[in-house]
Amino acid sequence: MSKLLYTLMMILFVFQAAGQKERSLVRQGNKLYNKNQFLESEIKYKEAIDHNAALVEAGFNLGDAFYKQKKYEQAAPQFEIAANKMTDKKLKSLAYHNLGNTYLQMYKNDPNSQQSAQNLEKSIKAYKNALKNNPNDPDTKYNLTYALKLQKQMQGKKGKKNDKQDKNKEQDKKEEKQENKQNQQNQKKEQKPEKQELNKKEADQMLKALQNEEKKTQDKVLKSQQRPVRVKIEKDW
Repeated sequence: MSKLLYTLMMILFVFQAAGQKERSLVRQGNKLYNKNQFLESEIKYKEAIDHNAALVEAGFNLGDAFYKQKKYEQAAPQFEIAANKMTDKKLKSLAYHNLGNTYLQMYKNDPNSQQSAQNLEKSIKAYKNALKNNPNDPDTKYNLTYALKLQKQMQGKKGKKNDKQDKNKEQDKKEEKQENKQNQQNQKKEQKPEKQELNKKEADQMLKALQNEEKKTQDKVLKSQQRPVRVKIEKDW
């Protein structure tokens, strides 16, 4: 046996042994997963991926283990990677289905967060991709319908909230306009000369002055009545 042939056989044996090792780890992870020991199964799947990062089933199962532990942020990328790598349509559909479930749970955990609308939209997109690969899957159809209903409700609440904000803005503008009008009226009132109140001494002096003025007027009238009336006489020539 030549050295080259011997070397090739050794390399093949090593690869086969490595393949058996990583698949053995996946099987061990599956047994633990079925016993609801999700953290332990996670560890086994990670070990399998460390041996072979291209092992799609290990990544997919790791996503399941994350999901069962409610580690949705970590589960989503595993399902997405698996969906992109899988060639079998049913398996691809299943990966997208699980991806949709993951984003849906992220939305339900915090529906009022800034990311809620995006999570729900990603969930709907994943379900649609699942149906493209397996159009007759009833579970995906049901979940898609449910997610679309949630989206419609969220948009309805958002619309009501915007309407309320618009009404509040209109009310604020109306109140501001009324306030400005009132301020203008108050300013006009302030610009009007105020009536000065007279004290008793000033009132007596003013009354005396008026009486003197009236007496002078009467005297002038009386003198005018005592004067002869000037009549215009026409000449007789």
